[in-house]
Amino acid sequence: VMQTHVLRIQLGANNLVGVLPALSGLPDLVLFDVHSNHLSGAIPSLAPLRGLAYFSAYDNALSGSLPALNGLPNLVAFYAFSNQLTGAIPTLAAQEMLAVFQVNDNQLSGSIPSLAGLANVESFLVSDNQLSGSIPSLQGLSKLQYFWVYHNRLTGSIPALADLASLTDVEMS
Repeated sequence: VMQTHVLRIQLGANNLVGVLPALSGLPDLVLFDVHSNHLSGAIPSLAPLRGLAYFSAYDNALSGSLPALNGLPNLVAFYAFSNQLTGAIPTLAAQEMLAVFQVNDNQLSGSIPSLAGLANVESFLVSDNQLSGSIPSLQGLSKLQYFWVYHNRLTGSIPALADLASLTDVEMS
């Protein structure tokens, strides 16, 4: 039986082309970074990567939908902005460790999922997409600093911003 102990893949800011490989054979992977390349195709399933803490594939030409993030209890940062991703934002309900979620500048649709339980989220950027529906409650997000939802198709009212002591940048225009 072949054992793999790859913990980190850092290939950001190169001129890599092609599609992202399946990552299922790397169960110990903690960090995956391929930002600022010329990669295309879909983001592979992250489900087998229970230890994954950092995923960065921003500034590429990735398409398809965002992968499910449930089952990734150690995920701290997810960067997939500036791609051509479509479909809905997956549920974030079980992401208690998540601090950074940046999927702005794509073609995502559907509604923004509930942010309840994301006690550690500091940056939530979903601007420049095609999201619809209302802005979810921000109650209990005491560490939230950056909340960008501008340039979407959102309706409804502005959520309460009181008791968000860390909030420094809200952009909803």
